[in-house]
Amino acid sequence: AMLPAKQMSKVLTKFGMTKKKNIVIIGQTVGGWGDDGRVLWELRACGFTKARIVNGGWQALKAAKVKTAKTFAKPKAAKVTVTSISQKHNVTTKQLHDKYSEYKVVDVRSKEEWDGATKYGETKGGHLKDAVFIPYDGLFRKNGTLKSDADIVKMFSSKGIKKGDCIVTYCTGGIRSAYMELVLEKLGYKCAANYAESFWRWNVAYPDMVE
Repeated sequence: AMLPAKQMSKVLTKFGMTKKKNIVIIGQTVGGWGDDGRVLWELRACGFTKARIVNGGWQALKAAKVKTAKTFAKPKAAKVTVTSISQKHNVTTKQLHDKYSEYKVVDVRSKEEWDGATKYGETKGGHLKDAVFIPYDGLFRKNGTLKSDADIVKMFSSKGIKKGDCIVTYCTGGIRSAYMELVLEKLGYKCAANYAESFWRWNVAYPDMVE
């Protein structure tokens, strides 16, 4: 789950990440978990409209021969106050359970996890009842950049998911699924949310709804 607004304010103040700044988040799409997407998802919920992630992540920057360094930057603190955190694109365990039949639930984990592998401390394997399998890795080309909008839309429509559906994405801990949710927003899916507590929490709370 996200930090509450007061704690989020302290973290962002420490790093000087104000809403007026252009914030660029760099992750690793090839072999990664989409951490950059999770960070952006949280910043957007806090009202940071100028935050962006690099399409293709670190690998794309290296391919573009962007200058790199092996030292840490020293951020300059700047007062940041987060007054509220939007829950528009987040769904809690209880909310998902109570309105389960109203959602198209999308599992974005690996095929191994979908089939039951417990690789990250899960209490049991499997996937959410009646979920659709669309892996996070399927969003990307071999070079780590996102596939075309048309190809991604086709990936969802081939699994019976339309732009008018209310979609909930989930993974193991809400990281890969946050990235997927952001992509859905970008493509015009108006009713999309990330189940941030994800499989770690669900199979403890509702093990009877795991297949």
